[in-house]
Amino acid sequence: MVTHNRSKCVTRALIALQTFSVDVLVVDNASSDETSETLRSFRSIHVLYLSKNRGGSGGFVAGIRWACAKGYQWLWLMDDDVVPLPGALEVFAAYAKPGACLNPSKLTAAGKIFEFEGKIDWRTLKRRCLPHAQVFQNTDAVPCDTACFEGLFVDAHLAESLLTPWQNFFIAWDDILFGMLASKAGTNLYLKQFCIQKQFDRENPFIGKWRYHSSLFGRYFHLRNFCLVRNYLRRHGLGGDRARLQFAYEWLKALILTLIVEHNPKGVWLLFLAWWHGTRGDVTTAQMLFPSPQSSTAGK
Repeated sequence: MVTHNRSKCVTRALIALQTFSVDVLVVDNASSDETSETLRSFRSIHVLYLSKNRGGSGGFVAGIRWACAKGYQWLWLMDDDVVPLPGALEVFAAYAKPGACLNPSKLTAAGKIFEFEGKIDWRTLKRRCLPHAQVFQNTDAVPCDTACFEGLFVDAHLAESLLTPWQNFFIAWDDILFGMLASKAGTNLYLKQFCIQKQFDRENPFIGKWRYHSSLFGRYFHLRNFCLVRNYLRRHGLGGDRARLQFAYEWLKALILTLIVEHNPKGVWLLFLAWWHGTRGDVTTAQMLFPSPQSSTAGK
């Protein structure tokens, strides 16, 4: 579990995990509030304290490497703003074969189905949902080619082999690229059973039917990392060759929200920088743009 300045969320998640027979590692992404003190009050967990906030991607990479070095064979990756549901491990056990990457179904905080964007066009990078009511009519598991770190259950050896391409993403696209690569290197499945529930539901702004990142922070990393994923796929002959139009569409949504909805003309230059940094493969400049990142795990 990766956390940053979310004492109440991580407390609820850890209390829920106490009902499972699992070893728990929490990666504290340099929290500056009472989160570190809260973690010390849980005597039975392991805590990895990072000296700086590396974002969700850096936190999960650090945690996966720690767990693999300790010899763990299976990993249950979890954000701090979700809780596991009873019976989850029994669900995973039925599909836990070597090379498995398992995405459980999730409930919103309100108890509704959270539709999983589990399919992606490798050439355009356009994502689409796997509608729960449709895909599980005759089966309990369907192949998918993206992933989400909100409850992902994965073979540790597979996870360790897929870290490098997304370790510096900070937030956004890290779990998506992980799932894409897992679908090539192993077996990536979306499971019918609900094993995870969100603690709260983010209300992202809508522009007509468009839903988009609520912060300029999230928009920057979404756009930058879109370019990083596209470039990675093209270098390795996996796709991305028709992604320019999709990127233009994503960039336009961010522009409309920033300039027209939020009336923030100064923020537009960050959208240009997102394209520039992503195209050049620059994953370091953002630390100067956002010296005090808002969250290590937000932005899914």
